[in-house]
Amino acid sequence: MLIIVLVFSVFFGACFGVSIDRMLNSGLLHHYDYAIWRELEKNNHKFIDFKNLGNDQWTRICFLGPYNPESEELLGFSWNIEEFTEVLSSDSHNVIIYATEEEVIDFSIHRRSYGDFSALSGQCLDRLNSTVVFPIDRIQ
Repeated sequence: MLIIVLVFSVFFGACFGVSIDRMLNSGLLHHYDYAIWRELEKNNHKFIDFKNLGNDQWTRICFLGPYNPESEELLGFSWNIEEFTEVLSSDSHNVIIYATEEEVIDFSIHRRSYGDFSALSGQCLDRLNSTVVFPIDRIQ
């Protein structure tokens, strides 16, 4: 009996893992970056310095606000955000993209209620100048 329970546990655990992996890769689950939330809280929601977030590979950070799926135009190369998530079809999220001039290194889905970056939608900041001060004035 114990062997049957173990076999079923392993089987269902593996199925659940494959299911979660499939949902993550299809964009059905949101990829939230809690480091951004923690950094904002640490700074009393007055500013955030992105250069210390993410890995060492990205050279610019780009922002897409609600209803702005224009990732290819923003980045200057082929990468369609709509292949990864549909959150920009609502008011409640921003997508923050960590990129180089040639590729996307990573991206995060960020709830606007935890810090609204929509004023920066359609813009990129160089890593060395990636401090954002609240309230955000649209950068020209």
